[in-house]
Amino acid sequence: MTALQLLQGGGWSVWGGHSPEAARAEALVRAGLEDPAELVRLYGPLILAERHVEKWRRADHLIGRMSGLLNNQQRAAIVDVVLDHVRCMVGDATEHVHEYGFLSADTRDGATDALLHLLLGLVDHPKWMRQAQAAEMILWLLEQRPDYVATLGPLAFEATTGMRADVICGALDALSSSRPTELWDRLAPALDFDRIERECDHAGRWGVLLRLARRAEGDGHPGAGSAVSRLRSRFSVSAVRRSPTGSPPEVPAWATSLELQWDELAARGLVDADMVRQVEERLRAGCAPMSIATAEELEGLLLRNFRDSHQRPLARWEANVRHAILVTLSSRLSESDLLFVEQLFRVYNPSPLHRLRVVDFVSPAERWMQAISRGGLGSIMPVEASEMFLDFQACLVLPHERQRRYLRLTAFLHRRGARAIPPAQSPTFASTETPRSGHAGSMDLCVRAEPRSALFGTFAPAIPTSALIQHVGGTSAVTRGYWREGRIGSIRDSWPQQEGCFLKVEKAALKLPPDLAIAWDGQLDGRHFLLAPTI
Repeated sequence: MTALQLLQGGGWSVWGGHSPEAARAEALVRAGLEDPAELVRLYGPLILAERHVEKWRRADHLIGRMSGLLNNQQRAAIVDVVLDHVRCMVGDATEHVHEYGFLSADTRDGATDALLHLLLGLVDHPKWMRQAQAAEMILWLLEQRPDYVATLGPLAFEATTGMRADVICGALDALSSSRPTELWDRLAPALDFDRIERECDHAGRWGVLLRLARRAEGDGHPGAGSAVSRLRSRFSVSAVRRSPTGSPPEVPAWATSLELQWDELAARGLVDADMVRQVEERLRAGCAPMSIATAEELEGLLLRNFRDSHQRPLARWEANVRHAILVTLSSRLSESDLLFVEQLFRVYNPSPLHRLRVVDFVSPAERWMQAISRGGLGSIMPVEASEMFLDFQACLVLPHERQRRYLRLTAFLHRRGARAIPPAQSPTFASTETPRSGHAGSMDLCVRAEPRSALFGTFAPAIPTSALIQHVGGTSAVTRGYWREGRIGSIRDSWPQQEGCFLKVEKAALKLPPDLAIAWDGQLDGRHFLLAPTI
């Protein structure tokens, strides 16, 4: 044992595979022992002195070394202890046993099916970049291989925890936005509406299904109307909200990652003590046998182990809380409330970024940021060759820096010769919302998106206003684009090295009245500035 302690003190591992010298020392120790308790006592100082090897590895090593000294009863007791430990880590898995029946099945999946299972598992990965890339792969797969809609579609409308169903919902939503009838033709025959009505008590996923059916109906699909009527019958009577008897309950400690959404629910009158109680009960059942606080702490430790931030959006714990809230609200909502709640808790970007993405885009963001930091606003011209940026947003990490920088330039009209002042009430939409023009004024050239952390992309390109379309004579001269390049692995949070979007117009097509000019409202890391060149 002294030899093993010397090896450990010198930085050598004495657990698992190690040097021949350590193996001989262990063999000599075991040769003179018959009592397993004595072996545990001898290893005690090594266990307490270890500073690097994981505890489970030490336990595994010791169990292996003492196995020859145990009788059958002692072996059974060791197995019981190990199984109890595993139960504490994974919780009550009784309801999920059927999901692992494939382990004993004789059939073998093909390579494509195996890849599909891998991608569906990765959408719940603790690391943000792996989660996001798996989600984009699922969207790409469904677009390139539409026959998989029938395979994955039913998985979207289950009340299961995790991100899997939400990612598939997002992919179906994105595909439906451009080809609603084609998607519904593939999706509807694969859905068991009786099962969905019986089991899918999830406001978000129910809202997506209703939107897919309504789009197909609006596109003239002959069978979608009956599906819409069936889905809407659930909300034939508007939900009656209880009159508030005081201030709504404050956001619980376990829901602080969704504080903004919680406040929106409260403002709409959807939060009361009974709702909070039901959400907490569902969350507690999902965390059993651990407490809610312990389960949340474990998720935080898991994120830290993967060098990701405990505060990052769309983390696994946030997904658990979101699921409990949406299942609880499902039976309490009118149709209008359902659509509001679905959008409020949406985890994906509904803009068709996969079709707007510009590969190898050379972004001027770094050059502009450096000019602004030096006070050289006069050197910035939001023009690229024959095109002019009307909205430009970018988030990137500059060389030799370790923080993400944000830049935005948004064009607006002003009276020529007068001071350029940005419109006070310019409409915006969140990147998790469907792009909409809102109540744009005559001086607004575009409606920009506020970036939100979301699957499929943080940014959404701005959309032209009716005033811009009038000034350019249509939409053919207007281009919307999105780009994302690189990856930052040295920062605790894993993010693209640069990501952004733009709306630009051909300069030759833009015909402004003589009394109007263009200026840009700018923002760099929260600091506002104004660009007013003579254009």
